[in-house]
Amino acid sequence: MFRNIEWLLEDIRPNYHSISDFRKDNPVALKNLFKLFVSFLKDADLIAGETIAIDGTKSRAHNSKKANFNQRKIDKHLEYILIPKLRTTGRK
Repeated sequence: MFRNIEWLLEDIRPNYHSISDFRKDNPVALKNLFKLFVSFLKDADLIAGETIAIDGTKSRAHNSKKANFNQRKIDKHLEYILIPKLRTTGRK
């Protein structure tokens, strides 16, 4: 699919700022486009149109040494948690 878009754009690849500026400079046109697209989907019986929601969730990447886990860290952490518990219950 992306190949088709690249072909349509004649291999022009906009960066984040161009896309952001376009969205900022054309809010009315984009709103009208989204309304037209929803109408198209309704007419094509692809959606009922009773409830339409957009997920605008933003999340941050967090990959510090404390937040990053590999199998060795997980095993060590489980050992730290489970061994004292096993001692108190008398299990090995």
